[in-house]
Amino acid sequence: VLLSALNKSTAHAKRLGGATGTMLRFGNLEIIAHRCMQNETKPTHSKALLEIWEMQSNTGPQKRFQGWMFADTHSLSNLEHAVYDIQLIGCQQMDLSNQ
Repeated sequence: VLLSALNKSTAHAKRLGGATGTMLRFGNLEIIAHRCMQNETKPTHSKALLEIWEMQSNTGPQKRFQGWMFADTHSLSNLEHAVYDIQLIGCQQMDLSNQ
């Protein structure tokens, strides 16, 4: 999965990428991509099944998002958060032949 992450308070932006099932971190967010599906003819029509948790020291982990995120329609299903903005860019194929 390939994501765009933005901290709206600091204007820090970063691209996050990883295999499905791995945990990605941005600020105090932990993101797990359970599935990522890319349309072969239209890569911008990718969708990913994501789970996003916010780690808070005073209240513990809080689930902030769970569901499908779409690369071509960010407003349809997105993380609504005061500080963070996470958007799906697409799915990337990992080349495991050199490992």
